[in-house]
Formats: sequence, structure tokens, C-alpha cells
Amino acid sequence: APRGARAAPFLSPSTLCRRALSARSGAMAVIEEVDAAPAAAREPALEDTRSTPHMDDERFDAMLLGVAQQQEGGIDGLLDVMFGFLRRKTDFFSVDAARARDAVTSALSRQLARVGRDAAAAAEERAQNAARDAERKAGAASKAAAQSAAREAEEAARKERVAKAKAEAEAALKAKRQEDEAKARGKAKAADGELEEEEAEAADPDAPAAGKVLPSAGNGGEADGYTWTQTLSEVEVRVLVPQGTPARALDVRISKNALSVALKGQEPIVSGDLSKPVVVDESMWSLEDKTWVVVTFTKVDQMCWWSCVLEGDVEIDTQ
Repeated sequence: APRGARAAPFLSPSTLCRRALSARSGAMAVIEEVDAAPAAAREPALEDTRSTPHMDDERFDAMLLGVAQQQEGGIDGLLDVMFGFLRRKTDFFSVDAARARDAVTSALSRQLARVGRDAAAAAEERAQNAARDAERKAGAASKAAAQSAAREAEEAARKERVAKAKAEAEAALKAKRQEDEAKARGKAKAADGELEEEEAEAADPDAPAAGKVLPSAGNGGEADGYTWTQTLSEVEVRVLVPQGTPARALDVRISKNALSVALKGQEPIVSGDLSKPVVVDESMWSLEDKTWVVVTFTKVDQMCWWSCVLEGDVEIDTQ
């Protein structure tokens, strides 16, 4: 170019239209800052996909959103408005069409690259969150499995203890009954004169009265379907029910002179008339370990030892 000649002005995106409009004689004068770079510098450059500060500038979002919402053509309509503004109010297209195309392509590439980076970052965050969730769930599952195993072991041990205690109680009750029957037969023979008087006198002084058994450590005894203990003021009856029975499945009835313990819709496990009256309002029942129904009676006569809970059951010797 001749000395002193000036390259045609070009309005690049980085120097885009810092313009002011002023009225002069009713006409619009446009004051522009232009890119004075030589023409050689306008050759297409390698595509730069790095983010720029303007990409996250949200100052104009509300205004541009308002413009977008008024366009029937959607995104295409918005782009037509933006490029129409550049065409009408700037020399963006008229100075150098090739460079204008490069500028648009470069801006589009930067935005697409940013979308890709944001998507990758979001995917990485999701993967990290998923890994943390999986680790947390694995820890919770491991803890739950350990707790379940501990409960199962405890339940198995408890069942073993209950079965052993029940077997021992049944064996003891059977032995007591056999002993009582033997003693009853012996006394019958003595009454018939078949035993010598010396043998009768040599009988154990601690043996229970005829037809009765010795009390347990809790001043009670065992009967079909239940065991029991007592103090002078209360009687506690323990009835074994199927393991895991919920309280809502039980039908327990307590009256002044009777007791019934059953599973709903089934025959009673324990049922009968009480040997002594109880105070109903002060008597109650509970479910222990979903295995034992524990009935607690308050005696009416709190100065009397009971010999049995239900009429007709084996009696203990209270003397």
C-alpha cells in the first residue's frame, strides 16, 4: 500500500462497536473504535477454543432472554436479530466478509468447546458422586449384614436356651409326676397294710404332702403350657408362644377368676379358672422377646401362698 495509506477498518469481536450515538442536525453520527491491524494480520488463524471472560458475563442475560422470548423463530430468530444488528449498525460484514465468517466460527467453536468441558466436568462429578454413593451403600450393607448375622446368632442361642430350659422343665415335671404317682401308690399300699410301719416312719420328712410337689426356687411350679412363680402379693405366669409372635396376634384375657392365653383364631394355649381371685385392674400382661407371654397377677389375698395357678393343675406343697 502507498505510504500513509490506511487499511480498511474492520470491527472485530474483541473491539466490537464501542460506539456512541449523538444527534447532529437531525442525523445520526456513529463514533467507532476500529481495528487498525494490517491486512496481512487478518489471515485466518488457528482456531482458539479457550474461554474468554465475556463467555460468563451474565449482565445482559435478562435483556437477551427478553429478546429471545419475543422471537417466533426461536434460536434462528434470535440469531437473525443479532446478525441483523451487526449488519445495520456496524461494518462487521461490509469490511471483510471472510474475517467476519472466521470471527463467527471462532466464537461458535469456543462455545462448543466450553459445552464439552462443562459436560465432561458434570460427568466426572456424577461419577464421583456415584462412587461415593456406592461406597456409602456398600458400607451400610456390610453393617446391616453384620447386625443381621449378630441377631441371627443371638436368636439361635436364645432358641437353644429356650429349648433346653423347656426340655429340662418337661423332664423335671415328668419326674415329679412319676415320683408323685409312686408315692401315691406307696401310700395306698401302706393304707392297705402292705407296708411295714417302720418303713412308713422312715419316709423323708422333707417330702411334699401327698398329691403335691415341691415348689420351685421362685415359690411356684410348672404346668402344661406354662411356668409360674409367686411372692405374697403377686403371681407371674410365663406362657411359651411361637417365636416371632407379634403382640397384635395374641388374645390374652384376664378376669377376677379366670385366665386365657391364645393366638387369635386358635385354641387357647392356657385356659382355666384361677385357684384364687386376682385384682384385675392391677394385673397385666406383656410379650417378652416375641416368645414368652408374661402375665402378672396382683393377689386379692396378699397373705396367702398359692398352691397352683389354675384349678386342676399340679399343686405345690406350701407347708
